[in-house]
Amino acid sequence: MHWLTQLIAPVSHVLFVIGADHVSVAELAGFVTGAACVWLTVKAHIANFPVGLANDAFFLVLFLAAGLYADSGLQVVYLVLGVVGWWQWLRGGENRERLEAGRATVTELGVLAALVVLATWGLTVPLYGLKHLRLTAVVYAVFLAMCFVGYGEWRRALQRPAQFGGLALATEALE
Repeated sequence: MHWLTQLIAPVSHVLFVIGADHVSVAELAGFVTGAACVWLTVKAHIANFPVGLANDAFFLVLFLAAGLYADSGLQVVYLVLGVVGWWQWLRGGENRERLEAGRATVTELGVLAALVVLATWGLTVPLYGLKHLRLTAVVYAVFLAMCFVGYGEWRRALQRPAQFGGLALATEALE
C-alpha cells in the first residue's frame, strides 16, 4: 500500500484545522464539488455529472486516507454510475436521443426519502463525525437538505415543463 500512500499524498495534505479535525485538500475539494454537484442536480443541469465525478474522486481519496474502505469502494461505484448516467442522459433515450425527466410514484418517493434520511442521519453523518471528517459530515447534512429543496423544485418544474430548464434542455450548453 506504500504506492497508494504516495499516490494520494498531494490531496491528503492538511490545509487547516477546525477543532480536532485536520481538513485536507481532498476533504475541502469534496465539500465544494459535492455541494456544487447536488445544487446542479437540483437545478437540473447536466454539468452535475462531471462535477459529481470529480466529487467521487476526491471522496475516494479522502475515504482511503481515513481507512474507510467500504466508503472508498462506494465512490468507485458512484464513478461508474456517474459515467453511465451522463452517457444515458445525453444518448440513452429513444432513438439515442436525450432522456426527459420523469416522475416517481408517491410510494417510491416515500420509501426513498425514508432510506435517505435514515442512511444520512443514522449512519453517514455520525460515522464521518467519529472519524474526524466533520466537514464531510456537514456536507452530507447539506446534501440531505438540498435533496428536499430539489424535490420541491423538480415537482414545480414538472408542472410547467415549458419553463423547466430540465436536464434534457440544459445539455445544450455543453454540446
